[in-house]
Amino acid sequence: MLKTTNYRILSVLFLLFSVTNLYAQDTYEVTFTVDLSVQEEVGLFNASNQTPRITGNFTGWATTDAPSLTSNSDGSWTTTLDVPTDTSISKLEYKFILTNPDGYVFWEYAFGTPTLNREYAFTGNETDSDSNGKKE
Repeated sequence: MLKTTNYRILSVLFLLFSVTNLYAQDTYEVTFTVDLSVQEEVGLFNASNQTPRITGNFTGWATTDAPSLTSNSDGSWTTTLDVPTDTSISKLEYKFILTNPDGYVFWEYAFGTPTLNREYAFTGNETDSDSNGKKE
């Protein structure tokens, strides 16, 4: 009886371990950068009343709550995000957006860019080059 119980416990532990690994996530440190200098020059972007943001399948396509980007003082804007991946996200789909204080959202295709989502596919070869526990 004790031997059968031990096998059952081991079987349950193995099953739990297998299910846990099946849904294991990696966290990737992803840097997004967009150059808005041309949009600013022609009056389509005004840093004093618009916020550049990044949205996509990893944010649930949020708009006003999407992560904002920070100016690099050269016309480009950047943010680095920790993006967890699992079997439901094998690639990032994303777009840059601009939000006004009143909540109005300008999607990047309003500037004449293609309407298709931008994409980044994880290759599995990403490494943790800065040893912070997240692949880049």
